[in-house]
Amino acid sequence: MEQALALRSLIFKEKNEMLLAQNQIDKIVRTLEMKKPVNRKIFKRHLNGSLLEYERIANAKNEKEEYNARVTHLKELIKIHEMGGGEEFPVEKAKKEIEENVARLKVLITVHNQPSY
Repeated sequence: MEQALALRSLIFKEKNEMLLAQNQIDKIVRTLEMKKPVNRKIFKRHLNGSLLEYERIANAKNEKEEYNARVTHLKELIKIHEMGGGEEFPVEKAKKEIEENVARLKVLITVHNQPSY
């Protein structure tokens, strides 16, 4: 759910609908506030990139596996970006990696002409 809300936030920002974007982030924060402190610590680790799929991307046996790994990776990057990054994974790094992953995903889609991967 956090990934979906972060993506919605990013989309609203692209449309310059900042209040709607902030509402998405607020929903994530409210959910975190209701959770136990242990879960908040886990979320902080996630903002530092603990769920990113570097190994899965590197070990992909074919382009379809790479595509799927990159989509999962991208969703986590967007969450990191929209939530303000972590101490070890700043927003600027997330933004750069988002751009790189989107570029590679476009190549994979174009090469195979199969947007329905």
